[in-house]
Amino acid sequence: MDPGASRRARIAFAAGVAVACLGIVWYWKWLAFPLDRDETHFWPTALLFADRLVPTLETLRGYGDLNTPLPFWLWGQLERATGHGLVAGRWLNLAMSLGLVAMVVHARGKASTTSLLAGVGMLASPYFIGLSTHLYTDMTAALFVCAGVLLHLQRRFAWSACAFVLAIATRQYMVAFPAALALDSLARRGPERLPRSAWIWPGIAALSLGGWFLLFGGFAPPGALARQQVSTVSLLRVHPSYGLYALACIGAYYCVPEALLFRRLPRLPVLRVAVPIALGLGVLFLLAPPTGNVEYRPETMGFLDVAARRLPGTAVRMVLYFALALAAALRFHRAGAAGFLVATHCVLLAKAHLAWDKYAVPTVCALWLMRAWQEADANRDHPGSTLATTTSGQ
Repeated sequence: MDPGASRRARIAFAAGVAVACLGIVWYWKWLAFPLDRDETHFWPTALLFADRLVPTLETLRGYGDLNTPLPFWLWGQLERATGHGLVAGRWLNLAMSLGLVAMVVHARGKASTTSLLAGVGMLASPYFIGLSTHLYTDMTAALFVCAGVLLHLQRRFAWSACAFVLAIATRQYMVAFPAALALDSLARRGPERLPRSAWIWPGIAALSLGGWFLLFGGFAPPGALARQQVSTVSLLRVHPSYGLYALACIGAYYCVPEALLFRRLPRLPVLRVAVPIALGLGVLFLLAPPTGNVEYRPETMGFLDVAARRLPGTAVRMVLYFALALAAALRFHRAGAAGFLVATHCVLLAKAHLAWDKYAVPTVCALWLMRAWQEADANRDHPGSTLATTTSGQ
């Protein structure tokens, strides 16, 4: 069993987070800075939801952003209640990020060495701090996703489904999480078999996406789709390279930090498993190399891509992405919940309108939560593969 973290370690962690937060909000002018990047269109959308508590169908179908509307409604209600919704929304995002850290550190009720390291890993993600201080939708999505995963781990399947419904109401791609848990539950056999509710409830949550399709008449509000000219609304339009880049991001933002924090490499599969995975992934990289976004400028796809473009040539950059993607594929090759989660995440992002490191944030947060949940001496190399099987008595 993973021993509980010492009092000194818990105090050091809490003090470090507090000092970092104070430094960050001071640097960002106590979160009262002017509109920045995507906030320039997120905030006007939020104002559309500030007039009334219950939005009209015209508002729900007519706003100009691709996300489902829950974050905009939340920010609009903060504006309606306080008159300072922009700053209040940023503080809400910061509070959500701290809630995520607390959820990971106290996943099993008491901080442990494993959970503290998982908390450090999540905080170290290069997008985590920025998304916590700006009016972006990702923190809301990550909080509801991790709440859903944790409740599922605790076998509170109905409440987990409620959290996933709210996550999907925040970002459509969050459907990957209940879908992954439903698939994992259906795939279990023998002593790890779960009750039917373990796949029925996440399946119901995943189906809630259909309600938004019916409301919008498509993937997102029709005006937003037309304005941004999203080509992937076509069923047959996919970008496999975006899925491969998403897998490389999991390698960069989860697998590498995990190996460094826990000071050990995960147990690799035997050659008869590892070689086919490497060969199959290599073929995919040859057929659809993630060299950049197809329809958007700038061509760079996020922090990882910006850094990798300093390497000498595209071929070297593709070798790096392949190595990171292979690390993730080998890390999560077993058909556990974490493996299904990574797979559904990458498959869905092949339908995204652009590739962007930021889209990995909820998945990386969920993986750190699973890492914090598992016992230190139980299946440590495959977080989530014992999902919901060690929760008896809770």
